[in-house]
Amino acid sequence: MTCYLIVCFLIRGLIQVNPRLRQTDILGGSSEEGKMTTTPLIAVAVQENGRVAPHAGRADVWQVYAFEMGDPELVWTLRLTSEGSLHEWHVRNDGNRHPLHSVDVAICRSAGDGVMARLAERNTLVVTTLEPDPFIAVQKYLEGTLGQQNDHDDSCCSHRH
Repeated sequence: MTCYLIVCFLIRGLIQVNPRLRQTDILGGSSEEGKMTTTPLIAVAVQENGRVAPHAGRADVWQVYAFEMGDPELVWTLRLTSEGSLHEWHVRNDGNRHPLHSVDVAICRSAGDGVMARLAERNTLVVTTLEPDPFIAVQKYLEGTLGQQNDHDDSCCSHRH
């Protein structure tokens, strides 16, 4: 089933998988519904300049880190189409699974209440922060020292509910 979901996302053009993807990251089991791996996965929204993206809903690149022991490791990069962005998924009220449902935590600079609630329904925690460096944000999150602040501005969303 897990491989089927990844293949469906690939066919629909919602993600591009980094060649460093490890088989265990996809094929591992989980006791938590909707997760594809036993290794904790943390996704960070990233802009073109490599910094944490300012808006989760508009981010089209997400770096996914796995953490077992020691430092987190970048294992995949999700490259979403505009139709696959969290904003479009939320506005469409799309009942289908989103690629970010496969991660445990999603880190970004800001996120709207709707997207945060919809991801929480699928057991993905959204954490907002002003930390600009994706790797440091993941490290600080794991250490419990990541400063959290949501500077989300709903006026930039142009919601069409």
